[in-house]
Amino acid sequence: MYEAWHVVADVNPPVGDHPLWRTQTANQRSGGITWRCVSCHGWDYKGAEGAFGEGRPGYTGFPGVIQTVGLPEGELRAWLDGTRNPDHNFSAYLDAASTRNLIAFLRTRLINTDLLIDPKTGISLGSADRGGGLYAASCADCHGDEGADLNFGTANSPVFIGDLAVNDPWRFLHKTRFGQANTSMPAGENLGWSLQDFADVLAYSQSLPLGNPAAGLTDPGPIFNLEEQGSSVPLVLGAIVILVTVFGGVWVAGLEARAGDPERPSH
Repeated sequence: MYEAWHVVADVNPPVGDHPLWRTQTANQRSGGITWRCVSCHGWDYKGAEGAFGEGRPGYTGFPGVIQTVGLPEGELRAWLDGTRNPDHNFSAYLDAASTRNLIAFLRTRLINTDLLIDPKTGISLGSADRGGGLYAASCADCHGDEGADLNFGTANSPVFIGDLAVNDPWRFLHKTRFGQANTSMPAGENLGWSLQDFADVLAYSQSLPLGNPAAGLTDPGPIFNLEEQGSSVPLVLGAIVILVTVFGGVWVAGLEARAGDPERPSH
């Protein structure tokens, strides 16, 4: 839900920008993406004090949420229902269960990513050798041995798991821990992985071939536009293409049958 609460809750994101988004001018994104927790508070949960710091592509100036660990549930609820700030009111969009889940995440699952990732270079502090075994057991079936079976980018500008691990390791870590919203991707948290395991898999993934090698590790911010991962748009378009192809074939076959049947009247 921190990544995409509207996807998990199966609701449409609100129209327009989040009210608080309009109080900053550094980040020019707009629309539904501005309502996502991660858009303001970052994949490392540190907001402007972390990987979304000033000068980075995701910078907004908003604070992080790392300080919410261990806070009373009521205090966090007050931030989500508008009690603390009416412009940060999600009560119209999140039901009671969704609110409890998000609060539980904020109170118990945030970690200091500096323990696993060098905050200046973005390089994992884990062991690539050990991570290779974990990758082979839990990741390779979908991503491939070289990490290139799933392309998060385009044919001309591919983004493989290696690109994500190198250029946005904090996003990689979050998704490895919790999976991709509303997909069958296994979550390391559910597999019983330790923090060391996550660092090791990240280290191994950073050694995989890159689809965009020229990007390098010059800026460890979120340089790739992966915000629409899991979007239904490609699936819908694909389904339309399939339907057009199938019914087009049926229509052509029908015309041919009519042409070959002298007793069938023509129109």
